[in-house]
Amino acid sequence: MRVLAWIVALPIALVAVGIPARKAGYLNSERLLDVIAKQNIDRFLPLVVIVLLWALATAILVTLFLEGVKRLRRDRAEGSVAVANGGGRARAGAGRS
Repeated sequence: MRVLAWIVALPIALVAVGIPARKAGYLNSERLLDVIAKQNIDRFLPLVVIVLLWALATAILVTLFLEGVKRLRRDRAEGSVAVANGGGRARAGAGRS
């Protein structure tokens, strides 16, 4: 399940980070060409920021996916236990006269 979560989260996070960065002008062809053409170390800054944001978004999505699956499994297990027990917990004081 974890591998599937990563496979799904990677492209979704890339789109979630890349499209806003491109629309904001932070990620464009000129900046990407500067990574190759320039000689100073700050040429990598736009790329580093994008990769860090992509990694953060991916980690958040994977966590949400895995926790969501865990919650669904727990809810289903609790639902089947409630059905097996006759529909769930009896209310306090029920059946007393």
